[in-house]
Formats: sequence, C-alpha cells, structure tokens
Amino acid sequence: MVLRFYRRVSLIPGLRVNLSRSGASLSIGHRGLWYTIGHHRRRVTVGLPGTGLYWTEKIPEHAAPPHAGNQAAFVLALFALAGIFYLLGR
Repeated sequence: MVLRFYRRVSLIPGLRVNLSRSGASLSIGHRGLWYTIGHHRRRVTVGLPGTGLYWTEKIPEHAAPPHAGNQAAFVLALFALAGIFYLLGR
C-alpha cells in the first residue's frame, strides 16, 4: 500500500498552489483550463466541466525554453485568461 499526499491551496481565483510529497507546483487558469508549472515539469489540462472528461498534455523538459520577454507575455496572457474565465463564471 502506498501513502499519498496532495493538497491544493487557492491563492486567488485562477491561481493555486499544489502541494504533494514530490514537491510544490503552481497552477494558473480556471475551471476547464489549467496550466501547471512544477519542479522540472509543465503541463496543460483541458476538460469539460461537470463531465469528468479531461485531457492532459505534458510539455517535455527538453523543449526549448521561451525567451524571457516571451515567457513574461505568456504568463500575463494566462493571468488575463484566468480573469476572463473568472468573470464569465460569476
């Protein structure tokens, strides 16, 4: 038998910290669309809310990292997307 540990803490709507035995990760998004950044791991999860159906794509470690300017723009776009989903969900 394996003992597992997992805890999800919501910081603000659209931003949460995931804690597990293997480490911490940060998820940005909203119901149905999440981008998760962890220690040497990145993934995108898209789902149909309420159905239990979802798709997860792991982004390989060896993928070329984006330039610093592009990465900042990408993170800002994710925050904007999370804000839009939050406003639509109200």
